[in-house]
Amino acid sequence: MADSDVTISKPRGQKSCLNCKNRKIACDRLMPVCSSCKRRKKICSGYDYNLSWPRDGDERRAMTVQVRSQKYRANTFAFLNTSNVDVMLYYETNSQDSLTNNKKMNVWIPSPTRSPQLPRFGSNKRPIYDTEISSAVRLITSRGDLRQDVCGLLRRMALTDNGVSSLAVRYAMNAISYLYLRMPDEAMMHQMRAVSALQGAIDRIVDPRCRAQAIAASLLLSLYEVLCPSGKTTVWSVHFDGCMTIVKSSYHGRRETDGENTVLLDWVFYHNVLYKFSLQHWQKRTPEMVAIAQRDMLIAKIVSLDHFHTIHSTLGCSLELMEFLSQAIDLIKDRDDPDYLSKSHSHAIYNLEGQIRDMSQQLCSGIDREDYHVVGSRKRYLTIARMYQLAVLIYLDRVVRGSLADSRLSRTSAEEALGLLSNLGLCERPFIMIMLALQAESDSDRLLVLSALKNAITERPLSNLTSTEQIIRRIWAQQDLHGNGQADALKMLNTIISSNDIPPSFT
Repeated sequence: MADSDVTISKPRGQKSCLNCKNRKIACDRLMPVCSSCKRRKKICSGYDYNLSWPRDGDERRAMTVQVRSQKYRANTFAFLNTSNVDVMLYYETNSQDSLTNNKKMNVWIPSPTRSPQLPRFGSNKRPIYDTEISSAVRLITSRGDLRQDVCGLLRRMALTDNGVSSLAVRYAMNAISYLYLRMPDEAMMHQMRAVSALQGAIDRIVDPRCRAQAIAASLLLSLYEVLCPSGKTTVWSVHFDGCMTIVKSSYHGRRETDGENTVLLDWVFYHNVLYKFSLQHWQKRTPEMVAIAQRDMLIAKIVSLDHFHTIHSTLGCSLELMEFLSQAIDLIKDRDDPDYLSKSHSHAIYNLEGQIRDMSQQLCSGIDREDYHVVGSRKRYLTIARMYQLAVLIYLDRVVRGSLADSRLSRTSAEEALGLLSNLGLCERPFIMIMLALQAESDSDRLLVLSALKNAITERPLSNLTSTEQIIRRIWAQQDLHGNGQADALKMLNTIISSNDIPPSFT
């Protein structure tokens, strides 16, 4: 039987190839390529799906979502460098009874980060016995070309002998040194030893040398309580109150013309005024702190007249200007006080403004001695003193009088001070920088303030300038949150400074 021919059928597609479909011609649908494309010597497109985006307006193939139109304001959005803490402070500032009815503010701010750079105290890291002036002394005294005035005095007091008064100063300096060496146990041990030695020194207060050392040790211990993260405000006030009590009892009716006593009194008066500033705006102060803030220390009755008008490197200005700042703090009244901007109140502000404008700060003798001053001392002394004078005027106008940032006095004072700051390049006086921050609303002015602070921190890493920068940034955050409304400077300072656990230091 003959084998029959087997016919093998070729597979065909279900639809025309894409080429034939697009040309709209007959297609034999042979696979893998059709005969029509092969005959025309074209590459067959095959029989896959032809995917394409839908044409514009093709409602059948297009898939759309209904987007609701949003109407925005005509002005642009401002992205602020603020945090939830800044917003909470903003509401605290605008709350009508946040500063009167609430004794404790529900605001928390982290403690300032300690500088990672540790002080050098020699090979054995013993606090104050390095050949150079110890970092602890650099910390507690503001920078000045005549730093030997205070630093050298404290060093001599600590190393005079092994008496209880010398030990009180020595242990207090060691406590601050160990605190920044991140050795809290040793710091607390030396702090307790300093307190014990100070009690023994007070028993011998009739000795002028022991009296001066007791004043220095008391102030050092109060600074330790301010710098210590776990410090208690009540202990801080006790030490500082003791320091002021010794000063008033020791120099009542006496006039010091020169020498180490005047150096010590300058340092105490400087801290007294700036602590008074801090306590004035720290709304959680205790009755003991209120007594300190209201206590007058008439330094003009103690020191000579020439010394009163001289620019001191430890202060950055003259004692007379510090006296005017103290008077400005006394003139502060709450905005709802009936005596605020009364005839007598306005007259007192106007008289103080005239005194600050007309005052003359003089350079100290021997300013050109290169063995005692660094290069540029004359320019630096005069510039910082003038900036301090302008800062006190801004404080008197914005905080005491309650003027807005665009007032003539504040605006002209800030313009001159910012120009001086630009030429100087740095400023490590916290009070000056905070007053300039109140007026620095443009980006260029704020960048200038931050640049000057950065340079100052680089030059003096162990200082309170980091916490000062945090306060300044919070001031700017509040200004930006208030917008064109311009926040009240007094309420803003009260809210920001009161958000700290203890009164911040501005020395």
